[in-house]
Amino acid sequence: MTSRNVHIIGGAGGIGRWFATHVFPDSYVYDVRFPNSDVLPRGARPCLLTKEGYAPYSNHFCQADWVLISTPLTVFEQTATAIIPLLKEGSLIVPLSSVQREPVEFLRANIPAGRSVCGCHPLFGHTLSSAVGQIVALTDFDERSTQQQRFRATLAERGMIPTALSLSEHELYMAHVQALTHFCLLGFAATLGR
Repeated sequence: MTSRNVHIIGGAGGIGRWFATHVFPDSYVYDVRFPNSDVLPRGARPCLLTKEGYAPYSNHFCQADWVLISTPLTVFEQTATAIIPLLKEGSLIVPLSSVQREPVEFLRANIPAGRSVCGCHPLFGHTLSSAVGQIVALTDFDERSTQQQRFRATLAERGMIPTALSLSEHELYMAHVQALTHFCLLGFAATLGR
């Protein structure tokens, strides 16, 4: 594990919990609920969010931290707005989402100078039991950013396959993948109907 703090916002379920379990097991994990005691790996530091928000945990945030946001898009801007004031110099903020353009552009427009944004779309579901061989698309990746290079290297060290794409490339590829999936499902349904 690196010496920096890793924060996973929305880490009690879905892909956030998967990253806490398989990639960053000693991270700070923030959520509005923790359904049971074994939802997180040993070493994870659960941070229950109440109406006080992130204020009780503000001392957890340091320079050069990595902050992964894994929340539904419906609350992404609200969540990011609450987190942005806590980001210290050199921090990297990473939206974990299948949709990348809106979160990345929102963060780019709203984070202070000296902080970095790199989108991350895990191209797999949260039910997989290992990080090895799993592909993640890193969107708007900046080769000049030491933090982003370290983030990509850490994913690779955990056995993942990080691939850098521009936002436009990502959106185009995902549109094709989703259209093909729907086409196949509709064709299958039509065949069953016959």
